[in-house]
Amino acid sequence: CVNEKEVDLFIMAGDIFDESTTDKMKEEAILRMKTIQTKLGVYYIEGNHDELDDETRRAFDLAGVVTLEDEGVLIGDDFYLIGKNYDRSSSDISMLVKKDIPSVLVDHIPHVNEDVALQLSGHTHAGQVLPLGWLLDTGIHKTAQGYRITSSGAGAWGMMNRLGSKCEIVFINLHS
Repeated sequence: CVNEKEVDLFIMAGDIFDESTTDKMKEEAILRMKTIQTKLGVYYIEGNHDELDDETRRAFDLAGVVTLEDEGVLIGDDFYLIGKNYDRSSSDISMLVKKDIPSVLVDHIPHVNEDVALQLSGHTHAGQVLPLGWLLDTGIHKTAQGYRITSSGAGAWGMMNRLGSKCEIVFINLHS
């Protein structure tokens, strides 16, 4: 699906693995990540269900997946991509926001950050089971400086299915 779209950038906003993920499942997922073809890279931030250890970080690195933990990277000359570490939920990313170039923040939890042009989040799983999806804020929303997009994600947590909420991979076209 992703390779067919010929994407420039692929971003995973956390909750890729959880407490029930076996080593074999993790290995298979990382092998699939290795096949993702982009022009500008594959990036990942940790979610609250991920158990990101040094071994997984090394496996991501070998697969060409860049893990961003309270750090940013310049994407071309177009924007600054900032990844917020879930474990440091109170961390201050304001020092990473650039004033002379648009900043795109990937924060697992959809806190509103008014200082960035675009914020990408996950965490909600769109409620996973009705009626929780009606209470959670997903989709695209206008902020003071730009937009926040909260995806329902492609997986589930706990019980491995959804009732009344959809899985999704979000494709975004950015223009200057």
